[in-house]
Amino acid sequence: MMKPGKVALLQVVVALLMLTVLPAAKAALTVHSLTIDHRDRPLGLDSSKPSFSWKLASERPATLQSAYELRVHEATSGKSMWSSGRVSTDQSLHVGYAGAELKPRTRYEWQVRVWDNHDRVSEWSAPSFWETGLMQTGDWEASWITYPWQENTDRSEPSPMLRRAFSNDCPVAGARLYITALGLYEAHINGQRVGEDYFTPGWTSYDKRLQYQVYDVGELLSSGDNTIGIRLADGWYRGYMTWEVQRNLYGDRLAARAQLRIQCRDGGERIINTDPEWTAAMGAIRSADIYNGEDRDLRLARTGWSEPGYDDRDWQPAIVYDGHTPPLVDSQSQPVRAKHVLHPIAMHQGPNGETIVDMGQNMVGWVRLRARGKAGDKIVLHHAEVLGPEGGLYREPLRSAQQRVSYTLADDQPQVLEPGFTFQGFRYVSIEGYPGELSLGDLEGVVLYSDMPETGHFETSSRLLNQLHSNIVWGQRGNFLDIPTDCPQRDERMGWTGDAQVFARTAMYNTDSAAFFSKWLADVRADQHDDGAIPNVVPDVTSKLKVRSLGGLFISRLAVTASGWGDAITEIPMAFYERYGDSRAVSDNYDSMKRWVEYQRDRAGSWLLNLWDRESWFNPDRHYIWSGSYTWGDWLAPEPASYTLVNTAYFARSARLLAEAARILGKGEDADEYTELYQNIRGAFQRRFYLDSGRLTEDVQGAYVLALAFDLLEPEQAERAADRLNQLVIESGNHLATGFLSTPQILPVLEKYGYLDTAYNLLMQREYPSWLYPISKGATTVWERWGSIQPDGSFGDNGMNSFNHYAFGAVGDWMYRHLGGISPLSPGYKIIRVAPHPGAGLDSASTSFDSPYGRIATTWRMRGDRLLLSVEIPANTRAQLHFPGPLHTLAKDGEPIQTGSGIASFSESDGKAVIELGSGRYQFSGAVQ
Repeated sequence: MMKPGKVALLQVVVALLMLTVLPAAKAALTVHSLTIDHRDRPLGLDSSKPSFSWKLASERPATLQSAYELRVHEATSGKSMWSSGRVSTDQSLHVGYAGAELKPRTRYEWQVRVWDNHDRVSEWSAPSFWETGLMQTGDWEASWITYPWQENTDRSEPSPMLRRAFSNDCPVAGARLYITALGLYEAHINGQRVGEDYFTPGWTSYDKRLQYQVYDVGELLSSGDNTIGIRLADGWYRGYMTWEVQRNLYGDRLAARAQLRIQCRDGGERIINTDPEWTAAMGAIRSADIYNGEDRDLRLARTGWSEPGYDDRDWQPAIVYDGHTPPLVDSQSQPVRAKHVLHPIAMHQGPNGETIVDMGQNMVGWVRLRARGKAGDKIVLHHAEVLGPEGGLYREPLRSAQQRVSYTLADDQPQVLEPGFTFQGFRYVSIEGYPGELSLGDLEGVVLYSDMPETGHFETSSRLLNQLHSNIVWGQRGNFLDIPTDCPQRDERMGWTGDAQVFARTAMYNTDSAAFFSKWLADVRADQHDDGAIPNVVPDVTSKLKVRSLGGLFISRLAVTASGWGDAITEIPMAFYERYGDSRAVSDNYDSMKRWVEYQRDRAGSWLLNLWDRESWFNPDRHYIWSGSYTWGDWLAPEPASYTLVNTAYFARSARLLAEAARILGKGEDADEYTELYQNIRGAFQRRFYLDSGRLTEDVQGAYVLALAFDLLEPEQAERAADRLNQLVIESGNHLATGFLSTPQILPVLEKYGYLDTAYNLLMQREYPSWLYPISKGATTVWERWGSIQPDGSFGDNGMNSFNHYAFGAVGDWMYRHLGGISPLSPGYKIIRVAPHPGAGLDSASTSFDSPYGRIATTWRMRGDRLLLSVEIPANTRAQLHFPGPLHTLAKDGEPIQTGSGIASFSESDGKAVIELGSGRYQFSGAVQ
């Protein structure tokens, strides 16, 4: 028996051990990645009821949150704003603020801790924060100011510069700059550029809403003399826009509004507003335009213009701008930033003696050029995506867009030259007038796009599939520049709604696109017409075109909206809810969704629009067949379905999505009404387009795809239609004949109806038309047309032939879901479907996705007839694993599968194992069928 003294000593030792072990046990459950309204530590958030999200980390399998506690306080005073107390729930996404009223221009800090299903409690998370913006128009004390001179608004004019010198007599504790502009702006304080953002304030529906930005500029200020400067440029506001080559679609004068608030260490505050005390001048930027590029004459540069002590006696007083200004809103998306620097791979001499440099990647941004010459030397850069047959730039597809940048040197000093108010879509750049001998080291490609966190990774044993995925990613990078554009190079670059809706789900795998789409959907709502029509492009510039040609009349009057394009208002909010689990995407857009469906209903039931469709004159189905409106149809399909079929299919699709949205929001009557509408359209579709032979009246791939993808046929009809689709693909030699609307659905439809081999053959097809064909022609982004470059080397339609156009890249969604096997079974990936499908001649694949709850990953390798599969499931979720082989062959970590260690249950269905998993990392192996 142990003596009492030794017992006491042992108790002390055990207690000490427990003190060291318990913190480690607590640390095993942690909270991280705190976001507010889908953003990380935003400045200038105007929402009075923001929502909070966080992620859990735990090495223990099958960890679920059982409760949370969230607290918010003012950062400066420490005043408590809200303490949720312990809330018993597994909700860790989009927890709404429920505290005291938030004040403008205030920093709030917040933390969260959680309890889990293993009776553990985490430490409080590291503090995160957000700052409110001005929140109300009345909080803006600054005036809108502009320059006093008159301009020729029919052309690009020199960029105005505004400055204000001031003395600050207090030690700076912190400072914030609140700023916006009509046009684009770039701010400077004491010679330093403010922030890393480009193309601010961003492109919104300028008539209805204009963003402002907030910057922490405390470190740029000092006691004593200071200077703030603002440079303006045309941008989307008044620069050349659309293929009609028109300007001033929103206004014809640039202006700025800014408020610099300096907090003093003694508690005081100094405010510098834009007002008539500012001065204005022109400088080196002689023109700056989105389409056409920039011209800079460095001999006219005003060196030191934003620094203290600069002599501005030749500047003119600024004046108050008294024109129309839209309501100001906070910035709702990530800013455009320089995200990559590319180095050129080759250089050659063009047919006209120009130097042509290959950046190795079709990119969007600009060239950073190092040069040294003499005063008056002029360097001119032109940009294009591909080379022509003689080795020069192929510029015809640019149409009127010049994509030209020029610099006139001021002296013989070394220069680093780059623009700031334009962007080019290019792989190749020609350089003329370069002083001296140009080397590859003298150039860099600066890649610009909206700074969305990249969330997806996809890699297989196929070099071609990997290149396809890379092309999809680079296509998104090039076209997600503040808005989802169609292309980044020609005289267009607009937010085509159809392109965005077909690609949205792929985008949501590649990046965290939540804030990006939230911002753009607000403009879709703002630009929706009174009758419910959704414009084809948002922000809607086509409705502002001054009709100068039949083409302008056609675009601005007849093509106000189109099915498949307007349906962005139903498709994207529902995809948003599915991928991010945020019902606000549904509630914010619900009224617009409903108005769009009612617009479709009105168009389908219109006698006037359907006069030419004799089949509908005395047909009771005429209220459900939308046949009389112009649309883009299944755009660029080699064998397109009719407008009537496409219109009606999307009418049904949007009615069904609206019914689902109503159910999510608890609107039971609406859910019933639009379910009935969907069923009526579905029945009318069958009677109009389905034949007793089992074929559709339109015997083309796209027609079958839309009918099957949107569930418009009865089960037996669908089986026969799917068989016919399969036949059509095989008869085509496994080539695509689909367009923008049906292409994203063709592989999912073939897979659903059991034609997986055909789907793989389509995916892996290398000959035109196919996804892999462009890669054989050197493509590094997705093309607009299946044959942008024809098999014989000739080019497609020069009038519309983009080599960076992401719509056909929507196949990326299927690649993640099918080959990677990652998809949501419930909103936000709370329940995950893991179902990788080896095939297509692949030996392996590795896929990961950083979901709202954390990282989901699959890696699989084939070893003979056995599949080795690694799976990672984040905490606070569970997964349903569909293993493509029988249960009796399945092993976990080399041992027969059994419950426990994260496995809740297992079963077999149709010869395939189904395993219910909790969070954790798993290794499985088994025979595959």
